[in-house]
Amino acid sequence: MSYLYIPNIRAQRVNMQTSYLTINSAFVMPAVLLGQALAHHCDLNVESVSYIHHDIQPLGEIQNWKFMPHQRKGAAFINKGDYAANAKGPSLSMQPTASGHLRASLIIDIGDSLADFDEIEYFFRQGRFAGGEIISHGEIQSAETLKEIRFRSGFCLIDKSDMLGDKASIDAFVKAMAEPFDENKDNGWLTPFVAGYALISEPNHKPGARDACLHAFCEPMISLAQYKSVNSELIKEKGLSFWALENHQSHFSLTNTFKQP
Repeated sequence: MSYLYIPNIRAQRVNMQTSYLTINSAFVMPAVLLGQALAHHCDLNVESVSYIHHDIQPLGEIQNWKFMPHQRKGAAFINKGDYAANAKGPSLSMQPTASGHLRASLIIDIGDSLADFDEIEYFFRQGRFAGGEIISHGEIQSAETLKEIRFRSGFCLIDKSDMLGDKASIDAFVKAMAEPFDENKDNGWLTPFVAGYALISEPNHKPGARDACLHAFCEPMISLAQYKSVNSELIKEKGLSFWALENHQSHFSLTNTFKQP
């Protein structure tokens, strides 16, 4: 088994609006999909990805103790019946958005694949992460075991969907995240995150689809995760948190496992 370690990835203007309900930096799904894109580009067998969060700088302002994300005007005119009040002419549409500058690291399990470092370097020079432009990263390393990978700090995410009960709902999210911190319950640093996508249309060929792939509309599946320091007792005991993608007939979702050094 082999691992790729890409430290200190810096990406500008990543998409923090991870769903129509959430703004955060729990970029587990983008990390796993970046691993899938790397596998496709470099002919690797990517089995799972560990996302290690370091820092994010949200782009916006604080007004009345509320974060107001910077908005950008769109390039298309809105419908004639939907002009802004008292507008004297066509006004540009605006899509709600939230973005930020990210610093994170990735550990990618590539199984028994042979890594071509020139191809991998090229991929990351041209690549994007969570919709943002990758502007730099540390030296890409390979290792046979996790013990060979050295990192001092960061936060990985672990699955906490069990706190939502059998039927996840908005009320369950609010209750779980509003509950006062209790060390015995281990309920600190919780965050919603995109745990998968459910199809709302049948996959088929559509004009303009990339690489002539099947295309379908979908809705995000939101679950609950927890930030854990890579130096925490739980991570030292269980191992580093890895995420993998599982395909099902009606949806695809993430699964969380731990791997010991």
